[in-house]
Amino acid sequence: MKLRYPKIILSIIGYISAVVIYGIISPFLHIERLGHIGAFLAGILYVYTLTTGSATLMLIDLAKVNGPIIGISAGLGLLIGDSFVLILVREVLNDEIYLLAEERDVKSLLSRIPALMRTNQFKVILSCILIALPLPTELGVVLLSSVKDLRKAELLALILSLHLIGVFSIIMLAQAI
Repeated sequence: MKLRYPKIILSIIGYISAVVIYGIISPFLHIERLGHIGAFLAGILYVYTLTTGSATLMLIDLAKVNGPIIGISAGLGLLIGDSFVLILVREVLNDEIYLLAEERDVKSLLSRIPALMRTNQFKVILSCILIALPLPTELGVVLLSSVKDLRKAELLALILSLHLIGVFSIIMLAQAI
């Protein structure tokens, strides 16, 4: 049996495996004592939908112990995590994404999206909102990576800036509560 979208399926299995492994080893890591290294790791984990919850709690605990400056390390971790997503989307899954976009049902769905919402300007604005919000960032990064006019350096600088806004908002909200 030949799988139609093997890379996408393998990516999903990889995400699930990472969550399971993290769930098993996290009680033994004492991440709140890891300081900036722990914040960096939490930043990487925050990017992915399935690990956002635990990464957020880790960031809150780290900020209580180490102060808000820990957000810079987390922002750099987020940038690394999003770089993995960018590589996955732009280089590994690209061929299957184009193949999937040619499917009749997908074309029909995409044709229903208003023209304004398909412009690069709209994609950038929506991506910025999605990345800066304290939510998983995969969707925003994937959407932003579809804007071909952005060079890689510009894309990474924008993503880092937005992540710092998002992380510091989480830390400030946690400290206010």
